[in-house]
Formats: sequence, C-alpha cells, structure tokens
Amino acid sequence: MPQEHMNDIIVILPGFLGSTLQKHGKDVWGASFATLSITLRKALLNRELLLVGDDPTVDDLGDGIRAVGLMSDITMIPKLWKVEGYSTLWKFLTETFDVVPGVVNTPNPHANLFAFPYDWRRDNCVAARWLKQFIDRHLPLWRDHSGQADAKVILIGHSMGGLVARHYLEVLGGWEYCRALFTLGTPHRGSIDALDYLSNGHHVVRADVSNAVRSFTSTYQVLPNYRMIEQGNDYVRVAEMSSIHGVVQERAQQAFDFHKDITNAAKARRSVESTRDAYITFPIVGIQQETFQSATVVDGKIVPSTNMPATLHAFPSHGDGTVPYISAIPAELAEEYREMFIVEKHGFLQSRDDVLEQLRQHIVRTQVPRWDAILGPSDKTKTPLLPAISLTLEDLYCTDEQIEVRAKVLDTPEHLGALEAQITSLNQPNQPSTYPLQETDDGWRLTLEDQPTGLYRIRVQPSHRGPQSPTAVHDVFEVIDRTEV
Repeated sequence: MPQEHMNDIIVILPGFLGSTLQKHGKDVWGASFATLSITLRKALLNRELLLVGDDPTVDDLGDGIRAVGLMSDITMIPKLWKVEGYSTLWKFLTETFDVVPGVVNTPNPHANLFAFPYDWRRDNCVAARWLKQFIDRHLPLWRDHSGQADAKVILIGHSMGGLVARHYLEVLGGWEYCRALFTLGTPHRGSIDALDYLSNGHHVVRADVSNAVRSFTSTYQVLPNYRMIEQGNDYVRVAEMSSIHGVVQERAQQAFDFHKDITNAAKARRSVESTRDAYITFPIVGIQQETFQSATVVDGKIVPSTNMPATLHAFPSHGDGTVPYISAIPAELAEEYREMFIVEKHGFLQSRDDVLEQLRQHIVRTQVPRWDAILGPSDKTKTPLLPAISLTLEDLYCTDEQIEVRAKVLDTPEHLGALEAQITSLNQPNQPSTYPLQETDDGWRLTLEDQPTGLYRIRVQPSHRGPQSPTAVHDVFEVIDRTEV
C-alpha cells in the first residue's frame, strides 16, 4: 500500500512513565527496567528519580536527568500507572505516512516525524515550554524545505502527554501552529488512581515507591480536579482539603491552577470567532473498564470508589481503568461529540489497531483542505453503545496468592459463547498460554495459581467471534516472590 502524503509535522508526546530517562548518561528508566526485581526498581526510583525542588521556570535542575527516547515496551508502577510503550505507534506512523523521522535536539529540515520525550516527573509546564521551543525552531525549517508555507503540527498525546500539548496550545499560544490534537486517554480532569497512590502508596511494602511518587510535580497534575471527595452531604475537590495523608494541599492547589489555566485559555480562544476552530481536538476515550470515580476520607486516608459522585450520577461510571470517562474529554468540548470510544485499558490505547486506523483516517483528512466545501458541516451525533468486555485484575500478585481475573460482557446483542484469556510472559513473548474463563452469576472468572514470577500481558477475548462480538481487551500484571529481598 502506498504511503499517505504528509504536508505537516507529526509529534508524539508520551504519557506518565513513557519517556526513557538517563542520569549523567546512564539509563535510570528504560526498556530494561521491567526486567529488574521489584526491590531493585524501588531502590532505583527512590534513589535516582526522587525530585527535589522542581522550579517550573528552570529548564535544567542540575540533577543530570535527561529524557532521551520513548519507552518501547511495558512499564508500570503497580497500582498507579502503566503503559505498554510506543513502538507499535511509531512503526504505524513510519509505515503509513510519507515521513522522515527526526530527533528533537538535532536540526534537520527534512524531518517531519518526531518523538518528544520529556522528564515526566516534572511540572508539565516545563515540557510544554520545551515543546514550544522545538516547534518554534523546527516548523520554519520544515516549511522552507517542503515548500508548504502553511504547514502546521499534528500532536498525538497519550495520557499525560495530552496535558503537555494542551498547555502548549492554549496557555503558550501554540494553537496558531497546530492542525490537530489527538488525546489518547488524557486525564483532562485527572485520575483517582493518582490520589489513591499519593495517600496510600502500595500495600506490598517492597512495591511501594510513594516517596518518589509524592516528590513528582506531575503526580499532582494528574490528580482529579473536579468535586469527587464525599464530605457529608456534599463533594469537594482535592485542592480544597488540608487533611489528606500524603497530599500537600499547596501543591494540589497549584496543580488545580495548572488545569484552570488551560481551561480558561481555551475558553478565551474559542470565544473569538476567528480562532474558535484554530485546530481540531480528537479525544480518544477508553471505556467500559472498572474505574475509580469518587472517594471518601477515612482516618485521613483516601478510600476510592467506582461509584459516581451523586452530583454526577447521570454520567457513565466507567473509563479505561485509570482515567474516568468524564475525565478523558476536555471540558470545552463536552457538547462537540468528537470523541472516539475504544473498549480498552489505559496503557494499551496507543497500540490498538482500531485506534491506529482512526488516526490514519483523521490525519489523512487533515491533509485535504476545505472538506466542508464538499461535504458541508459535520453532524454532531452521539456514538452508539459498543459491544464490550470489562476486564478487572490487580497489577501485582505474590507467588503464594491466587490470580483472579474478572470480566463482564456489556452491550452485546447476540449470545456470546465463551471468553478466553491469552497470557504471555515478557520473558517468553512467543509462547502465550490460553485459558478458558468460567461463567458465573456476575460475569466471567479465571483463577490461576503457582504462576511463576515475572511480568505478563493478558488479552481477554471471545473464544469464537461473530459480527457483534466485542473486541479483545488487554492489561498487564506482575507476579513477585513474597520472600524476595
């Protein structure tokens, strides 16, 4: 198949944990991180990646940390965040479009595809400022080389990368140079998982890296910014509470202001007719996975819940397992109905074939001007419900624990048949094992015992597919030895 022509520049912005980091030239967060024991990972995070004195006005903190590339494979902090990596997305873009890959710190007027790694521990304002510096420097080079005087950038932001892009576009004025923004599971209104981890850490002491996580400015910037903490007969924001264990109220307020700045700037731009549609945002939303939506505070600590706040009871009470449905759509686009819904877990959105096909179709369309002259304005219609599998399991198990995989089948009009789980060890990626799930009164279950230590991918899908069958859903979990020291 011939490659699609590309007039613009494409930039990939990875999410939280999604950039490889080096300290004084040596890897401290990279592809090999997942192969280390959980004890070594904890020591590495707490020793090498602890963030001290993050001044958002300073580009270089002098700690020797540099972001050098995209994570290519699975990485996670159990209970907090996980990402499969970006090798599939990168391969898709290079094979689908007529692009020349480049490196952000190396001037190359021929290049129009870039990964934009950044220090995901720090204030996202810093990464947004770096993004502005890069685009201000490179876009004129590309325009001169390509002869496309009106060339712009297309930003693909997975997870927190969408927040970096939004700050650049709205607060720093980058909207003038942007064609389109794709946000894949971006926590525009935050994630309760981040709040839960700040307050409670991980119950397995050797897996707990809350000291490091609490030092990251970025963790605060993915806190939920809507009223979701139940207090008496009302709901309050995280930034309005001073008594949550592990959460510094001043930092929570600064993070709330970060989101408020983006929202206010976007509203101001969109209030002017000539700039309202300066660029197009396409939110890609993971759905139908059990996702925390609210919380209470008991003895100073957060107790998360999958129940919607009573004030938001009319909204869907699911998401991608990390980011709630309502959080994955920017506030100012709530009535635009541009979002694309994908039945998938948060860390796998950027690798799904159907997501990649949506990217291809929308990006190709942006390269053809004046579609409205041919087709007329687009209709704002709601997306119908999709057949779905909801997958639930823990991130971390000890070898003496049962692994319980739970699944539910949702919105499927036909008889499904059975579900199966395909489990693959990262140590043996070409030797997957397939297990049937057992139907129960409340869904489907699979129980595993004596699973060897290691990191595993899991794929749950119908055993036999029909035209109305749901697509497969993916996740990752880890098994550790309780006696490991």
